[in-house]
Amino acid sequence: MMKSVRFTLVLCLFTTLQLISTLWSAEEVVEHLDITYVSYGDREMKLNLYRPADRGELLPGIVGMHGGAWVKGTRIHFSRQAKALAAEGYVAVSISYRLAGEAPFPALIQDCQAAVRWLKANAKTYGVDPDRIGATGFSAGGQLAALTATAGNAQDPWPQTGNLNFSAEVQACVAVGGQSDMETERIARVSETDAEYFYRVYLGGSQREVPDMYRLASPLAHLDKNDPPTLFIAGEHDDL
Repeated sequence: MMKSVRFTLVLCLFTTLQLISTLWSAEEVVEHLDITYVSYGDREMKLNLYRPADRGELLPGIVGMHGGAWVKGTRIHFSRQAKALAAEGYVAVSISYRLAGEAPFPALIQDCQAAVRWLKANAKTYGVDPDRIGATGFSAGGQLAALTATAGNAQDPWPQTGNLNFSAEVQACVAVGGQSDMETERIARVSETDAEYFYRVYLGGSQREVPDMYRLASPLAHLDKNDPPTLFIAGEHDDL
């Protein structure tokens, strides 16, 4: 337990540091770009992987999920943070996932979990400790990271994809600006408005119209005693 907590605290520290700085350490980072981690017919989902050079030991891995209200963004938007984490001794991947306009829930969380499985399946190749995998992300990516953390150790109600011999469990999570509860009264209200249409695109309607989808997408709904240590970070002016 202490090992997991320590891993979480260190992950938190370096995630926070990269939020307030555009610089990373001088340690050389090796890049492996445009790797396919799961396919759906001709549709390939890709990730960028970054790791410290000249490190012989197995390193903790981090799966990073970009923000963009579930409707925009790519792995490029988490690459700077992934490089910063790699420079501090992690193997960090920045993933692209299917956006809600292409494939609504649960497609996005299926991709995130597939990326965790891929990292475990390829742990030996990239020098990753498969028993020390963390998830992190910002905004929509924070919600997906938290859902990855709470849903990964149970039998999920959505189909699993990619490297099914491996679990989607992670050992730590830092969700930055991510939502833990999609069933709140506030989300019920704003999911009806044009200004926050992305809830309806992501989950197939407003909370009033498809309450079951909002529950399934809520990290809180999957919470159990076996979930990993998870830290939520919110900004001073975030809508809590």
